[in-house]
Amino acid sequence: MGKTIREPSPAPRDKNTLYIEMLKITLRAFNIPDEFYSIGEYTEEAVCLEKKELSWIVYEGERGKKYNIKTHMNCLDACHDIISRVAETEHTEKLLKDFFFNFDKKGFSLSGQANYKSSDLKPDLSPILGKDEFEPRASMAIH
Repeated sequence: MGKTIREPSPAPRDKNTLYIEMLKITLRAFNIPDEFYSIGEYTEEAVCLEKKELSWIVYEGERGKKYNIKTHMNCLDACHDIISRVAETEHTEKLLKDFFFNFDKKGFSLSGQANYKSSDLKPDLSPILGKDEFEPRASMAIH
């Protein structure tokens, strides 16, 4: 009989990759325009997040220079910083951080994105957004 060839298992993602994906999902879920932020590189007139050796930096890019640079020793703090900078109001900042935090708290993983809708790992954000608002935001942001 012939052998069955199995697909290799996807490489496990590190926690920083998960945080970056969670950040992107969070920003999309709240309709933060892509041109307001940049992840991984300098972008003019945007809040940028970059990995620099052992640290993470968040800054605003303007006229070819980096302003308001803040260095973070971990990716999670850098994600919270970029959320603070792109939110237009304190209320929006709180909603964004709660949305992001609840993904992290529930152990969100990239491999679980496809099964998100049927998963019991969904964060319960009904106290934050209300059930009618969370489901469409999360599924739209993931897909």
